[in-house]
Amino acid sequence: MSIALGVVIDCLYLILKMEYSGVVQDGWNEDGSFDRLQCSVELTTRAKIEDFIDEALLKFEQGQRSRLDLRIATDLDVSVLTDLRNQFPALEFAAIFNPTHFEQIVKLIVGQNNEARALEEVDVMRIRTAVAEQVNRIIKDRAVVEAYALGKLAEMQNRDYTFARSGFEADELHRLWGNNFDWTLAQCEGIKNANGIYGIRDKTGNLIAALLISDGETTEWAVDADYRGKGLISPLLIASHVDWLNSRKEALPLEVFARYDYSVGPGLKTGLRFADPSGILTNHVTVSSQDKPDFWNIERNDFGDMDGKVLRSFAIGQLDPRLISSRVKDEYAMVLSNL
Repeated sequence: MSIALGVVIDCLYLILKMEYSGVVQDGWNEDGSFDRLQCSVELTTRAKIEDFIDEALLKFEQGQRSRLDLRIATDLDVSVLTDLRNQFPALEFAAIFNPTHFEQIVKLIVGQNNEARALEEVDVMRIRTAVAEQVNRIIKDRAVVEAYALGKLAEMQNRDYTFARSGFEADELHRLWGNNFDWTLAQCEGIKNANGIYGIRDKTGNLIAALLISDGETTEWAVDADYRGKGLISPLLIASHVDWLNSRKEALPLEVFARYDYSVGPGLKTGLRFADPSGILTNHVTVSSQDKPDFWNIERNDFGDMDGKVLRSFAIGQLDPRLISSRVKDEYAMVLSNL
């Protein structure tokens, strides 16, 4: 094999490896990331979903993975969630909805932990309560989102901060994503020129915040340690939301797996909707080994090559296009068009 061909293959491998861990390939993957047994299928009836879940539970029981992670594309009414939760009370169900009709499910996410990885019910309730309180407390109204979005844009401009959609270097992405999400420098090198990366630079050109949209999911939200607490992730989220909507993707859902205690609030202020606060995925993946572990995970052992102490739990949300006003689209699009 020639050196040039080898370089091409290495680059393609890095790009594939960089894919966010939430991307589940079609069919079964018995050695999924974060010690998960994974499967992605399309099923059109409740009966087929029930049969598939029964099959998956048997496979999970017989296997070696510590978490079951199913993604089911469907078009069923939201009422099926209640039915499935009643039929399979030990499972976690979350849903992604049609963004123009939140009564219709387009994807079900089903999870279960084995005994070693599972949380006590009291801790699961703490997580659900924390998410529900945020959803109920933070106003989700188009006018409020507009005022917040325009205020954040003005703050950025007053500080001479700028958005970025290209021109990223591997080391600056690694400084943000390596510390927070264990990306390697090689992975950052492989992704630095890809579409879907959004960043904020300070007036000296330093990359101080970044996120990624991968396979219809906004993820890898990261802010430089010296700039945290300044609300920078919010305008970055809004910019990516506007760009998504203006790229003829409005009919497709843009989803997010938000850390229950960290990311739900900023998401709610920027056009994300958590339509099913009970849709919690517990100890789903690991995020940032530098963060203090959730107290219920302090004594966790490793699962394969994964540190169980840094497993995190997530609420599932998605962009609600109705919350992004025309004025917000115009103001942010004008800034993005200059990049």
